[in-house]
Amino acid sequence: MFAVSLNAQATEVIAPVLFLDDTAYVTAQVFQKLRIKVPRRPALHYEEARYYPLDAHPGSAYEIDERRQAITLSISTKYLMATTISRSVEPEMDLASSDYGGFLNYDLLAEYFSEPDDYVAGGAFELGFYAAGFVGTSSHVLRNATEDAEHVRLETTVVQDLPDQRVTLRFGDSISRGGQWGRPVRFGGLQMGTNFATQPYFVTFPTPAFSGDAALPSSVDILVNDSRRFTEALPAGPFTIEDVPVVTGAGEVTAVVRDVLGRQTVISQPYYTSPRLLRQRVHDFSFETGFLRQRYGTEGYWYDDRPFFSGTYRYGYCNYFTAEAHAEFHDERRAFGIAGAAPLGSFGVLTGAVAASQEEDGGGGLFQIGFERVAREVSVTASGRLATGGYEDFGVDDLRSPKAETRLRLGIPLGRWGNLSSSHTFQAFDGEADRHIVSSSYSVGIPHIGRLGLTALSTFGAEKDTVVAVNLTVPLGARSSASATLQASRDQKFLKTASAQIAAPLEGGFGARAEASDNDFTRGRGEVSYTSRFGVASVAVSQIDDDTGVRLNAVGGLAFADGDMFFSRRLDNSFAVASVPGQPDVRVYYENQLVGRTDSAGHLLIHNLRPYEANRIGIDPLDLPFDAQVDETTATIAPRFRSGVTVEFPVDTSRTVLLSVHAEDGAPVPPGATAMLGRGSRRFPIGLNGEVQLRDPRLGDRVVVDTGDGLCEFVLDVELPDEPMPDLGAFTCRRRVQ
Repeated sequence: MFAVSLNAQATEVIAPVLFLDDTAYVTAQVFQKLRIKVPRRPALHYEEARYYPLDAHPGSAYEIDERRQAITLSISTKYLMATTISRSVEPEMDLASSDYGGFLNYDLLAEYFSEPDDYVAGGAFELGFYAAGFVGTSSHVLRNATEDAEHVRLETTVVQDLPDQRVTLRFGDSISRGGQWGRPVRFGGLQMGTNFATQPYFVTFPTPAFSGDAALPSSVDILVNDSRRFTEALPAGPFTIEDVPVVTGAGEVTAVVRDVLGRQTVISQPYYTSPRLLRQRVHDFSFETGFLRQRYGTEGYWYDDRPFFSGTYRYGYCNYFTAEAHAEFHDERRAFGIAGAAPLGSFGVLTGAVAASQEEDGGGGLFQIGFERVAREVSVTASGRLATGGYEDFGVDDLRSPKAETRLRLGIPLGRWGNLSSSHTFQAFDGEADRHIVSSSYSVGIPHIGRLGLTALSTFGAEKDTVVAVNLTVPLGARSSASATLQASRDQKFLKTASAQIAAPLEGGFGARAEASDNDFTRGRGEVSYTSRFGVASVAVSQIDDDTGVRLNAVGGLAFADGDMFFSRRLDNSFAVASVPGQPDVRVYYENQLVGRTDSAGHLLIHNLRPYEANRIGIDPLDLPFDAQVDETTATIAPRFRSGVTVEFPVDTSRTVLLSVHAEDGAPVPPGATAMLGRGSRRFPIGLNGEVQLRDPRLGDRVVVDTGDGLCEFVLDVELPDEPMPDLGAFTCRRRVQ
């Protein structure tokens, strides 16, 4: 048996060696343990094992030290097995169970006007329920509640997420997906589609991967845009690093490899990635059918009486091309098109689409092309669209879509000199003048003062106007700021505005805002708000010339979970009830941030949890009674979409007593011994000076002690005081007679 060193580095491999004709042979298993590729040559079979020459690979050599029973092997790294490191993050977490419950969101408003002497009231409401993996919501608006009340239903939907398949089913009101070239529309019906949000850790777009070679055992630091992301240990040999976590847009990945001798190798690779791209073999689809929604926001139950169907399917053919197909059918209108997206190396993403539509009175085609580059230096977005013949977008019965359209946007960061952006939109309609919209903005930080912003917007064609504005924002503290704006338009009208605000703390408290403006009329407004974990309430007073208005607003939610009702802020995401049964005023933390204290029953509602992600909730054990014990003070859960979860921290409040155990000779029982109540099976460890804490003992209990050398016992023959962890003193443990 020989100890093997590889490329001057000791290994833990001890190999049986067979010598034949002055050549050393080792088994295939030895090559594998050394991470060397098994030679592709006939093997020597001996005692049911396959042996190969130790120098079977070209260029390899070895030396044998018979005295030390050691072999030193030198071999090219190209014959070593490759190491693959993947940084894809997909933690295995079971979804927290949600039995059933519900929630109600409300936004109540009441306003009074002095001119005319009148007041109005109304509100927006959303009612929801969850059960068995389903979530149902229905949103409504109530206007003019004081008289001539008007009720409008907005949306009613039942949703079922299937996280294992990354699919969501929707029944009721929804919005279709238009793909690259189509137009999303509101409808009532059925929808089934991919929902990557059900697996937040799944990376949908291609990420950089690169390879290298380590001659010796090394460590590698991975940097993205000069920011270190992770460090990994590398054995000697080729390596590949996959799924490097990057931000979308243009960037650079750098690998810094340091071997055991301190030598450093730097490998850099530019990249470009975008959500428009799908990684290889990833599917993304959406299929909808039902009836188009009409007069949304003004009529609650107005649907087109002609059914429609639309479907979108995207597929990552490879990391360098994403294909898409989209189809729409509605009454006499039919449309179908294909699209694609491809990266232009590390420079940007090119997109394109071709579509055709057919209607009763004719048809037409659509051609579309686009380019995107998002980078730290310069960002560019450009697109062009041309419709021919009688092509019309889906669901635009009351609107006219442009026959030609181009869009261009530039964003240029100037470092300490600020940021500059500019955009231009051109639209051409049949029978109308062309329309141009040009806008530019510039902002720069002014040391020790604040931030200055300049904006300009001009429209040409059917409508002509120009607006220029300058704004100065000055921070006054961590939560307060003031700003002033001067705006001028083509008709030489000037709008002067000044405002100051104090934002409410994240954990809750008061906030305020005051604003004054002067144009054709003078306007002033002041508002005070209070934010708590139960919602947000505000009162505002405004003055427009001689007209005075008062506005009262309350925004919040109600949750029905764990058999109880809880007031809360708006419940737009998942939520949890932290339960410490019977323990009031216990501090509760969400992601290490204090969110409140438990109520008299030991409950606290935590809103705004991230669905399908790991959420960490904890309690402060220092707020529990002295004699209370809790097994876990933190819990990590992954709730379902807009569902409630109960996170229970069971507290054991049984009595604990302290006593010391002595042997018959008067010496304390040594540490490491254990005590057990005669009526139970739980063991209590004995510490220094024979001290032990017994849980829930009773007068007359027999206590059995295992010292390691034998058993002894004693009886609790003293009254148990009614106080936290009383000290009962010393007890003599007499050896148990077998």
